[in-house]
Amino acid sequence: MAGDGTTGQGVDFAEAIDYHRNKLALPSKSWTDIKGREHGRGFIVAGAATDELVTGFHQAIGKALAEGRTLADFRKDFDRLVASHGWSYNGSRGWRSAVIYNTNLSQAYNAGRWEQAKGLDDPVGRYRHNPSDHERKEHKAWHGTTLPLSHAWWGTHWPINDWGCHCQVDVLSARVAKLAGWAISDDPPPDPMVTHTINTPSGPMTVSVPKGIGPGFDYNPGEAAFGHRLNDQVMEQWRQAKRDAWEVLTPGDRVTANRPALVPVDKPRLDPASKALLGGKASSADDLSRIITQVIGGPERVFALPDGSRVLVDAASLAAHVDPRRAGWLPYLPDLLADPFEIWMAFERHKGTGKVELRKRIIKVVDTDKGALTLVAQANKGRLEAWTFVPSDKPKQLDRSRIGKLLYGR
Repeated sequence: MAGDGTTGQGVDFAEAIDYHRNKLALPSKSWTDIKGREHGRGFIVAGAATDELVTGFHQAIGKALAEGRTLADFRKDFDRLVASHGWSYNGSRGWRSAVIYNTNLSQAYNAGRWEQAKGLDDPVGRYRHNPSDHERKEHKAWHGTTLPLSHAWWGTHWPINDWGCHCQVDVLSARVAKLAGWAISDDPPPDPMVTHTINTPSGPMTVSVPKGIGPGFDYNPGEAAFGHRLNDQVMEQWRQAKRDAWEVLTPGDRVTANRPALVPVDKPRLDPASKALLGGKASSADDLSRIITQVIGGPERVFALPDGSRVLVDAASLAAHVDPRRAGWLPYLPDLLADPFEIWMAFERHKGTGKVELRKRIIKVVDTDKGALTLVAQANKGRLEAWTFVPSDKPKQLDRSRIGKLLYGR
């Protein structure tokens, strides 16, 4: 519901908790393994290279947000995780634990403020510089900059803007901002771009960011996680664009991963009960939900994927995204998840709202009585969200799903 405003002080920060909860914990070697707005959907701790360790840190930060735990509380979790996993990290205990805690909590709170602001009438933001151990003169110069949240400046300058930054944005509706004496600033002059060379495990990487903003911080964490508000007409136009509405952020494809152009055809492994459901028909989402429930053995089931991750299949949720005309192929779903040919992962950004999603695509070709059938399942936030088929005689069409980072391949 629209309202007048909040500075983010003394309010329920469910949005900050949601921001963190909706991130997928990803093992990593370096903080550069994911970049910029990809952090809106991915959680990493540099050097936490196993699923168990990074998941432990994700849970510890989640507790800190949900329960208001202090840095001293977090350090107990930090010590426990380091000891139980034998983790060797860079820097001192005090410094490293503080970086993990402060960076993640600050980004969560600032992303939460962005999401809260979407409920205001014509929201206006005012940049607030807060003192820190790493004072930046540019951040002081931005103090008091007051602009509508629709202004492009917030796309790169929404805090935090570098390691150790404590800056924030106060937000009010346009009406209340005027009553409070806020004057809209002139358009800020473009910041000069600064080029940085960063050492990564795969070699030096060059990035350019506005002066005063650290590499990897030149994005809006709230926009990346939640997007910005569009009117119904514009949003409907983007819905009509379907896949073309999304920009792939993660480099890589079948060619760069040195994968074969054609996916081999597998003989499907179906139990007698699943075979009996082949060719079944559905006329509604309820019919589809009943079929999926029979196929997976219940209303929900968690499948272990060969890349080491897990995916939840919820019959009712998946049924809402499956064409009833494709009900007859649903018995192949468990075989696809148990023994795929490839699993790909890619960060994708919506061109209209700016929202980022992290999607997995699971691929397999099976032999059927009507010829080869290419199966593609799509997962998001650990849940199967879509399922489709691609003609096996159109490999270039399938290549649209074989993009990003290859997580698993036979």
